[in-house]
Amino acid sequence: DGAGSPLEGVVLYPWLLNKPQAPDSLNFSYFVAAFSQKTDAQGETTFAWLPSWQEQVITFWPQAEGFDSIRINYDPSSNEMLAVTLNRLVPIRGQVTGADGQPAADIQIRATGNGRAHNNFRQTTRSDADGRYEIAVAPNQVYLLTVSDEKWAANPQTGFAVFPDMPLDNRNFQLRTPTRVHGRLLNERTQEPI
Repeated sequence: DGAGSPLEGVVLYPWLLNKPQAPDSLNFSYFVAAFSQKTDAQGETTFAWLPSWQEQVITFWPQAEGFDSIRINYDPSSNEMLAVTLNRLVPIRGQVTGADGQPAADIQIRATGNGRAHNNFRQTTRSDADGRYEIAVAPNQVYLLTVSDEKWAANPQTGFAVFPDMPLDNRNFQLRTPTRVHGRLLNERTQEPI
């Protein structure tokens, strides 16, 4: 983990194997239960069964409750142990209130993150009876938080980054009625409705 302690029980599986001159790759994401392995008390596991013909870099996916899921790329020609750090998910918390200032329950909050890694982060949660919400997100990304509701809108929370072990509080939303955007689609040449 981020503190350098070994993580036991992390599930890892290889994503794709590519045999030279083969027309397609073997996708293990369809067989995670059969081909995944867990780390031991030292945070280690060995994939001794990988075929010797695998020459391309292999992507492994870790899965651990409460930690981010990052791509782990391993070059089989290196024949070395690969050390990887998984960061704990970081909570973002806030409250949703109505236009009258009262807590708003069961409002969906959507978090979308983007960073330098290959994968973006997406997660949703709902406000509780007191209008409070908490959503655990992957660190080292810039986030957009939005209200996702058919009846209500709110100004988005934008332009902030989430860093490891640094929770964010008071990311609050005040609901308002949405703005209706409407118009007509016309063919530019003929001005006929489309």
